[in-house]
Amino acid sequence: MSDSFVYEFLIKTDLKNEPILEKRLKIAGILYNTLLKEGFRRIKLLKQSKKYQLAVKTSKGKERQKLFIESRKFYKFSDYELQKFAIQTKNSCFIKDHLGSHICQKLATKAYLVLNRFLINKGGKPRYKKLSQYSTVEGKSNKTAIRWKNKKAYWKKLELDVIFDKKDKYGIQKHALLSKVKYCRIYKKNIKNKVKWFLQLVLEGKPLIKEKNISTKKGSIGIDIGPSTIAVVGEENAFLEPFCKELEPLHLKKKKLQRKISRKLRLNNPENFDKKNAVKKGAKNWLKSNKMKKDQQKIREVFRKLKESRKRSHNKLANRILKFGNHIKTEKLSFRAFQKMFGRSIGFRGPSSFLSKLKYKAENAGIKFDEFSTYKTYLSQICHNCLKREKKPLSQRWHKCTCDIKPVQRDLYSAFLSRFVENNTLNIDQAKKAWPGAHSLLEQAMLRLKQIVSGKNYFASFGLNEKLNQRQSDSLVKDRSDLNKAKNVVRRNSESFGRFKSTAVRTP
Repeated sequence: MSDSFVYEFLIKTDLKNEPILEKRLKIAGILYNTLLKEGFRRIKLLKQSKKYQLAVKTSKGKERQKLFIESRKFYKFSDYELQKFAIQTKNSCFIKDHLGSHICQKLATKAYLVLNRFLINKGGKPRYKKLSQYSTVEGKSNKTAIRWKNKKAYWKKLELDVIFDKKDKYGIQKHALLSKVKYCRIYKKNIKNKVKWFLQLVLEGKPLIKEKNISTKKGSIGIDIGPSTIAVVGEENAFLEPFCKELEPLHLKKKKLQRKISRKLRLNNPENFDKKNAVKKGAKNWLKSNKMKKDQQKIREVFRKLKESRKRSHNKLANRILKFGNHIKTEKLSFRAFQKMFGRSIGFRGPSSFLSKLKYKAENAGIKFDEFSTYKTYLSQICHNCLKREKKPLSQRWHKCTCDIKPVQRDLYSAFLSRFVENNTLNIDQAKKAWPGAHSLLEQAMLRLKQIVSGKNYFASFGLNEKLNQRQSDSLVKDRSDLNKAKNVVRRNSESFGRFKSTAVRTP
């Protein structure tokens, strides 16, 4: 499958084409819900069959796989069969006047993917969509259904104009318009309580990389990412900082609105709650005041802003890291396990999606991206100087050893060691060779962090509250005037650090 990327345009809508788009989108939602219903019916019959039940009891192997395939074929549960049902449904009713075959087939594929995940226990039960919430349709090629031609979008007899970027400072729009269109996608988004329509062109090739984001530096980059913090160490640069700190104000605003809505819901519907303020079981009628409806509109807008801000923050941080070198190395973490321990932090910061974004950008820029096992390397436990391995408690945020190595912040130390991992094995000789110059680099990163959080709340996982022995404070770099000034500022404000905002415990 060839490389692809997406470019987005804002559609010019008016009183003629907007009602048509709304109508077609609602019809797409009706068909999608119909496909889900049919899929649930086939899954129910499939699970009740003797072959499927025998396959579940059979041990893993070719015979078990064969029984699953035969049972799926008999009850016609596959992407092809669901597409066939979608076309039959479309041709037998009013849907054929509004949606093409390719769009119906795409809807069937979308429904099959979520149903299949539900069947193999890799996802929850798919939910039916409210027709007002269904927001996207797409084709399979640029020849039928939604087409892009002569800088306009065509969908049956509907002609859609788009808004172009007249400046196009970096030439991204020009690059997109010169690329081959695979297929088109139309979706709507509610921005500040106003419906906006967008056209996405799925294009063949790779996206254009801005010149300012192209790195000429060589060398490995070590990353240690957690639920709330991120540490990055290159050959010449290093930093430790809160992960997606720009999202904090929006997150607090969201929490306040959620509490406000929850209070109003309880006041307006006391009969739906028990003595412990838990929702009673069974069908209920909910009374919502006009003020509560306005608050719900506000919180929807906050969620949208959180999503867009998170994307911008991820892109900005990824571009910053790509300038550090040409080979990224990081631990392969289980974010599903992180969700159980730090669900809220993972939910609004999205470290997993950030790593996916970083990998995508690195591959497009020709930069290597490697993930290694945490069980084979145990970077937070080992000392590269004396090879002593000691399992540290999660509350211990500094690497301290009885040998001559000076204390160093745990996350930065793990990021430093990540640079020397090859084939899931830490290269001790390379780490020892690079350590003399790297230690001062890590101390500078800690000084910058102290300047950032001075007088503010900060995460306990930074380890700024831990008492270290005197040799660490004596080891700070003294031959640079700017670092001396920074150190003096930190010393003057050392007692002004606030209480810990939260804990972001790292992996052991």
